[in-house]
Amino acid sequence: ISIRNTQAIFNSTGTNLTDVDYLQSNPTLNISCLVYRNLDNPINSVWINITLPNGTDQTYFLQNTSSRNQTQIWYITLNTSKEFQNLLGNYTVTFFANSTLSNGSVITQEIPAPTTQFSIEQMNITITLYSPENNAVNTTDRTPDFTFKPITTHGENLSCTVYLNNGTLIPIYHNSSVPNATITVITSNTTLLDGNYTWWVNCSAEYSVIHKQNQSEIRNLSIQIIALECSSCAECSRIIQKEALSGDTVQLTADITNTAETCISFGGTDNITFDCTGHTIQGNNSGYGIWLNDSSDNNTIKNCIITNFSYGIYINSSTLNLIYNNHLNNTQNVYLDPNISGENYFNTSLNCSGQTNIIGGPCIGGNYWTSPSGTGISDICQDLDGYGICDSEYNLTNQTAIAYDYLPLAKIHATRAGYFVKNQTFDVYGRVNITGYYFRTDLNESIADDSSTFSLGTGENVNIGENITLAWNGSAYAKSGTYTSRIFVGDNETVWKSLEIVNSTPENTSISVYYYYSDDLISWTSGNIGQTARFFRYMLVLNTSNTSITPVVYSVTINRTHKSTPGKITITLVNINNPSYTLSKTCSDTAICEKEFLFPAELPGGNYTVSITAENSSAWYENASTSFVRYFEEPVATDVVLIPDPETEVITNMTSDDYSFLINLTVVSETTTLHYPDIQLDDDGLGFKSVENLTSCPSMLSPGESCTKVFNLTVPGGKAPGLYSLIWGAVWINNNGSSGSVQNTSHVDIKSNPGLTVSPTNLTADQNLSQSQIFDFTVQNTGNVVLDNVHVYLASGTIPSSWVSFYSTSTKWNDTTDTWSYLASTEPAPLQINITVTNYTPANYSGIVNITSEYLGSPSAYQLIYLEVNVSPNFTISQTLINITQNLSQTHIQHIQINSTGNSPITNVTVTYISQNLPAS
Repeated sequence: ISIRNTQAIFNSTGTNLTDVDYLQSNPTLNISCLVYRNLDNPINSVWINITLPNGTDQTYFLQNTSSRNQTQIWYITLNTSKEFQNLLGNYTVTFFANSTLSNGSVITQEIPAPTTQFSIEQMNITITLYSPENNAVNTTDRTPDFTFKPITTHGENLSCTVYLNNGTLIPIYHNSSVPNATITVITSNTTLLDGNYTWWVNCSAEYSVIHKQNQSEIRNLSIQIIALECSSCAECSRIIQKEALSGDTVQLTADITNTAETCISFGGTDNITFDCTGHTIQGNNSGYGIWLNDSSDNNTIKNCIITNFSYGIYINSSTLNLIYNNHLNNTQNVYLDPNISGENYFNTSLNCSGQTNIIGGPCIGGNYWTSPSGTGISDICQDLDGYGICDSEYNLTNQTAIAYDYLPLAKIHATRAGYFVKNQTFDVYGRVNITGYYFRTDLNESIADDSSTFSLGTGENVNIGENITLAWNGSAYAKSGTYTSRIFVGDNETVWKSLEIVNSTPENTSISVYYYYSDDLISWTSGNIGQTARFFRYMLVLNTSNTSITPVVYSVTINRTHKSTPGKITITLVNINNPSYTLSKTCSDTAICEKEFLFPAELPGGNYTVSITAENSSAWYENASTSFVRYFEEPVATDVVLIPDPETEVITNMTSDDYSFLINLTVVSETTTLHYPDIQLDDDGLGFKSVENLTSCPSMLSPGESCTKVFNLTVPGGKAPGLYSLIWGAVWINNNGSSGSVQNTSHVDIKSNPGLTVSPTNLTADQNLSQSQIFDFTVQNTGNVVLDNVHVYLASGTIPSSWVSFYSTSTKWNDTTDTWSYLASTEPAPLQINITVTNYTPANYSGIVNITSEYLGSPSAYQLIYLEVNVSPNFTISQTLINITQNLSQTHIQHIQINSTGNSPITNVTVTYISQNLPAS
């Protein structure tokens, strides 16, 4: 500062930003400046104006340590807690100085340099966890990734550690330079065993002398490996050798093509299953496809297509491995080191129970052995029984290295889809009741056996006549088209028919009326039944309406001219899943019956068996019936959405008081009517003190209409920080009477909010100070986190520290350090302050008791108690005037009572006569 109106140069040094939590234990602020004096004018004073964030100004005079005629540093030390109550924001400091000139005038100059600032801010670290989700179950990875984003209000990088705990604390990774506000992925450097874990992230940041740290929410993670997954040579080899545990399965999830040299190496790993799940491992005419080396024992390799390597599977120093259901096409498919002393196995037990092997055949057994020239054992072996298994074993033994494939897979020559059988019964008269059909068809392809048998379906959806049309449901090897077929009726009679196989069943099914007569069980005839018929059997014409329309109408027509009493036709619907939903409707004395069934007015939607029975009074055959299955369903609501608002309620000021907030839940369907909609809280993941439903939904919502229910949720005071999930559910009744439901999740994000209160906040001791005075206070943790090391001490003031002592009846109180070891969330603690005055010099003494705490190792919430001790000794005398007017020749004795009337003892009481015109003698 130059007093000569010369422009000064102002250099700010030190740190002008600090954290409010740091100030709890370090409230010191130093402000200083260097002032250059005028050559002949001494400096009188230097002062500053500090403009607070709230706009108010406070003035402070600076001190010096040398003569005011010298260039010198002027300074002041302030307590931010006392002076500014650590008010958050920017503070502006303006410097002034004045000097007395030789002519006696005083000049005051504002320093011409720019003003400077300092800031008190709440420096925070927040950590958001992304994955794994809370309560995630990992079934495919023993070294999972942990994804999070740390944010600090100041600084660029953070130091973060991911911790797991399964009863033992496991710091799985530490990164000392995590970029601020950046999504970070940390991969476990520890192979995790199956079991349940908790995990969290700790992050810290440094700013000058300030150290801040915080911990994320704690999440649950379960490792329950079903199969580890890999998609490349390097990844599969690493997982097999480094991550997989004994008994684990490693699955290949993608084809590997054109790989150079050796692809997958077991490297001494035992008891692992490597399952390619049908994927290909392709080489470039060199190396090994799979290498079982360094005593890799008791492993399984299956479901692989290994092709284009010098050696498909190379085995040395390894035994007791099981290798089956693989497709091998290499220069040499398997190499067995002749020095192996033991056996490896190349097939499992034969299993033809509906599974498909690696080449699409029906049986699981050994491997498919082919070669680039197509002359492998599987290409040329004999398969007389047609099961797709070579009739001879394949010996791979090399000296002491024993290996056989006892069930090598054979090349497929023909496809058999099985055959379809339904019962045929004969009544007491020898009449056949055909309830199923045998079909044997000549296929237009080259096969070892010149015919094949396949399934045509359940038999209900057929036309029986000159031509038969069926929806075929056989295997993938069949072709659509028209085939010449034999229909077996009885034991050995056959009728040749034209059979057309189509891709799908017609929407409307028709069963025509046919009958047989006399003793000829083969000749089926349509039309009228004559009186000469010895016996007959009805089959029914059934026409079904489009199942997407309600009502559903069934029309049954029976054509008959036989002279008999007309019977009745009954149509019955029986719900397959709940037979109690059954409804029959009957037409009497008619050949045509049409009945209407209403959905959902009469029956709810679902799977139904539709039975139709026709009766008459014939002596030969009194009734006939048929049944089939249909699915009747009104459109149900499939586009219902449940929308929470807000999706996440963020609570930053959780205290010991209950916290209430409103949430709106809206349910809507754009296309379908909802009956009796309602919304409720299905899973309270937080533990609310109360859930109050403030509104309700109407009894019906038309398409596009919505209902919003408002809930008042009350969080109990002191709820611990964390991200809590709430599962909401909407329920309704569909048009067809079935129930519908949908769920959605909202969250409550409770942030850490350390809080501390003390009551009362002032203490005045001004009574009977000759004895110790005890004052009662209550200190309470009003936040939602545990506060550690809650410390009470006399921070500043004129009250001697020897006058003040502290005590608490709490079991957590330490008399030696005047500290509670911790206070749980919302926990109150009694505090006694004992004032014992030992110096009775009259004065008003003051002081501040500071109550500080820590959270996660850093300074946290604090409170102040303002103390005032008024030491005021005083006394009175019983008589202030002695008036002697008589008998002055005698000595007079006058008694005067001196009374101590102050709040503290008086000492060294002396009586002195001050002479006026009455002589002291």
